Amino acid sequence: MSALPYVLLAVQAFGTIQSAMQQRQAGEAEAAAAEYNARLAERKGIQEEEIARKKLKQLLGTQRALYAKAGVDLSSGSPLTVLADTAAEGEKEALNIRTGAQETADLYRFQGRQAKKTAKYQSRSTLLTGLGSTGLSAYSFYKTKQLPGSIRIR
Repeated sequence: MSALPYVLLAVQAFGTIQSAMQQRQAGEAEAAAAEYNARLAERKGIQEEEIARKKLKQLLGTQRALYAKAGVDLSSGSPLTVLADTAAEGEKEALNIRTGAQETADLYRFQGRQAKKTAKYQSRSTLLTGLGSTGLSAYSFYKTKQLPGSIRIR
């Protein structure tokens, strides 16, 4: 009796397991890349928010200087309203930058979780399908060996 069919069945089962593990690892790698991109988006958002606030301070300084140069009183009236509106709009822009960066980071994280889940389900499917096929092959081999007087056709 030859050991070759048993070796082939073992190789088939081993290949199935390896394939399933590689699928899972690919999903984990994709999730890790998504997390990296999420952190990058958050850092970029923080930097852009800081830049927006610096630009706002410069703009407010320029407005104050121009009003002062023109001899306008900044403590009340339209000049105060303009400065307050500029500050409010600038702060809104900075917060929009932060929100946009966080939404981008959240999207990356969601995609990473989905990739990991998909890979997990695909690896399980590969494992079940492959091992089922291996089991069927083993059963077919066993059945042909056990039938008295049967002729194996290959």
